[in-house]
Amino acid sequence: MTRAKRRLTILYDPNDDRDVMSLNPGIAAITDGSPASSHPLDSSIRIHEITLAEQAWS
Repeated sequence: MTRAKRRLTILYDPNDDRDVMSLNPGIAAITDGSPASSHPLDSSIRIHEITLAEQAWS
């Protein structure tokens, strides 16, 4: 994961048993409370969009 200035994409597959694809508990707590929508090309993919506080970047 990198430090995102505008967007951050996190890929997570709940059916993948490898540790590399496990979801961080902190990120899970944030996304659990956010509304989800289906991806326009694949309805099995769920998209969570979270708006964080705006910050001016210099």
